Amino acid sequence: MTDTAHYDVCVIGGGSGGLAVATGAALLGVPVALVEPGPLGTDGAEALATATLLAVAAKLQATRCVPGTVPTPSIDLAAIRGHVAATVEAVSAATAPERLRALGIRLIEAQARFLAPDRLATDGAPRILTARRFVIAPAGNWQIPAIPGLDRVPFLTPAGLAALDRLPVHLAVLGGGADALELAQAYRRLGCAVTLIADGDPLDGHDPDLVDLLLLRLRAEGIRVLTHAKISHVVEGSAGISLTVGPSQTVTASHVLVAAGRHCDLDALDLRAAGVRGGPDGILVDRQLRTTNRRISALGVSTARHSPVQDGTAQAAVILRRILFRQKARFDPMALPRVVRTGPGLAQVGPTERQARTMAGAATILRSPLHDNDRARAEAMPHGLVKILTDRKGRILGAGIVAPNADELIQLWQLAVAQKLMIGAVANLPAVYPTLGEAAKRAAGSFFAPQLLSSRTKKLVRWLAKFG
Repeated sequence: MTDTAHYDVCVIGGGSGGLAVATGAALLGVPVALVEPGPLGTDGAEALATATLLAVAAKLQATRCVPGTVPTPSIDLAAIRGHVAATVEAVSAATAPERLRALGIRLIEAQARFLAPDRLATDGAPRILTARRFVIAPAGNWQIPAIPGLDRVPFLTPAGLAALDRLPVHLAVLGGGADALELAQAYRRLGCAVTLIADGDPLDGHDPDLVDLLLLRLRAEGIRVLTHAKISHVVEGSAGISLTVGPSQTVTASHVLVAAGRHCDLDALDLRAAGVRGGPDGILVDRQLRTTNRRISALGVSTARHSPVQDGTAQAAVILRRILFRQKARFDPMALPRVVRTGPGLAQVGPTERQARTMAGAATILRSPLHDNDRARAEAMPHGLVKILTDRKGRILGAGIVAPNADELIQLWQLAVAQKLMIGAVANLPAVYPTLGEAAKRAAGSFFAPQLLSSRTKKLVRWLAKFG
């Protein structure tokens, strides 16, 4: 007789979003199964490893930029690798299989395949799973572009960087997303020559003003940035790995890093048997992250609404609220910051300027450059910008920041967008001096400058002065 088990929630895939769904449901006493043939939480672990490496590289860069300091010490790659590994290991304890089982989650290390809209087969025990709700949430793998010759040369992905026993002499980074830019800068700051090769616009989808400002900084640090650069061939020779870019340009590197984003292969799931429709970019989901089979939800890289790792927890919260509490929760990607953790960082919430003009007609653009900020001057980091978008009445539509700790500074504007605040709420907010946050207040205050400095206001002030 076939071994069959029933659960209230069955999570397929061990990505960070899937772990959040399984853990949240288990903590509420819901019977949960998690089906994953490989390691758990690899996407979150790799994101944390990159963040840790960026922090190390930022400290080295800060040492170089302080006047009167000694030369930068030699790089101990083994020590850096050990620090990164220890940081990831400390955090990964929260998603260790032993802890998940202790929470009551049934871990099934097997490949899953749908037999019907409410039935799943696995190549391990139990053989058949049924559930009230399914959630598809794989971690995915790094996407390898179809470049002639790439499969015949040694190359790295962000997952394999930890295996390096020496620093690259010249690292060629393929990709134009946040991962590519972050790792390009990190290894440049560790002392490597770096060339970033993007086949389109880097950070496509972000505000071009902010992207141009960030790229200017990366180039100033010595990173060679090639945009709209199509690689026609890759070959390994005695001098290294040669990448032919365009009709005649050649980049020769000691190492090649492919950081072109994540994707997942969903063929093994047999989604057609479950009544789940997909497209070339992944599973089709609505704003509530439901598939065409309302019993099945999907999140992260499995969906056509592809989103970065940091969105996984937010998407998991939407699904949990809907399937456990019957709430009509919706996922709005515009309400979550899109973050690039370079130095300076880039963070954006809400629409870009072009999108805002489409939404609001005549959007108001407010700017405050960091070179006018005393804290930025004090820390010798005046390269950046706070850019705010409002409608005509002053309702905050979105914000973009290029600045140190941009991922922290954007949270004020995330709240403002979510709560539909007026710009006066930020303009009237007292700011500690000197802080980078003053740039936000300065940008917000500029909304009122035309009215405040008008001849009518000046006449009113003179008239009021007559009363003592």
